[in-house]
Amino acid sequence: MADSKVLIENLVFGYRRGEKVLDGFNLRVSGGETQLLLGPNGSGKSTVIKLVLGFLTGYRGRVEVLGFPPGKLSRSVRRRIGYVPESTSIHRDISVEGYIKLHRDLRGGGDVDEVINLLGLDRYRRYRVASLSQGYKRRVLFAAAIVGYPELLILDEPYSNIDVETRLVIDDVLSRLAGETTILMSSHIMPTSVDPKVNVLLNGRVAKTLDSVKPRIEILVDCGGEKLYLESVEDAMSMLREGCSVLDVKCVTIYDVMREMFIEFRGVG
Repeated sequence: MADSKVLIENLVFGYRRGEKVLDGFNLRVSGGETQLLLGPNGSGKSTVIKLVLGFLTGYRGRVEVLGFPPGKLSRSVRRRIGYVPESTSIHRDISVEGYIKLHRDLRGGGDVDEVINLLGLDRYRRYRVASLSQGYKRRVLFAAAIVGYPELLILDEPYSNIDVETRLVIDDVLSRLAGETTILMSSHIMPTSVDPKVNVLLNGRVAKTLDSVKPRIEILVDCGGEKLYLESVEDAMSMLREGCSVLDVKCVTIYDVMREMFIEFRGVG
């Protein structure tokens, strides 16, 4: 079995005395896997992410990240982790290129130009991050997280408050990383370019794990007034590079696939 990049066993955590947001939570993410945490609001998705990153303490149970407890990660180990938060608030008065270079230096290396081009940020490299739209701020956060290609990439609601083209760009990046980088993400939205293992969270634990839930995707693009429907991220990215624009992305989500199953899960205690 591949080595575990994230290991959680019998985790119990609550923000207040007597409260249990997570109760007997278990998760193992092996090297090269992409895993998705999915569940309704309040199910503990973002709490798991924050515990893995060491932002929260006071839990019971076992949590290990790259072989170490989150609170004991050395600087050299933290360099092997990339993180994209749900919030796009970047308070520094810094340029796009400067922000990515800062993270490059913290990680100890990486090709800034490569990730700028990969995220479609070249024309914005001199812009102040604070002046960008939410979608482009998300692209900057992604570029900063993957510069130097970390061993483990952690994403908290990466599709929150973004435009359809940014969603497509993010999915293209995930498809390039999948298999090489270990990815743990929480999201209400299924990625369209990778087929993650899906962990359904209910009542503070993983109620069910699905090894494959391949979504159906439909992308509407406009190429010089001609509207086309495409069924792959690769084709859409090729059209984008030719100057076309994306009008809409529709995807059958995990919720559509499992609506009836959630009714069954409500009794899980």
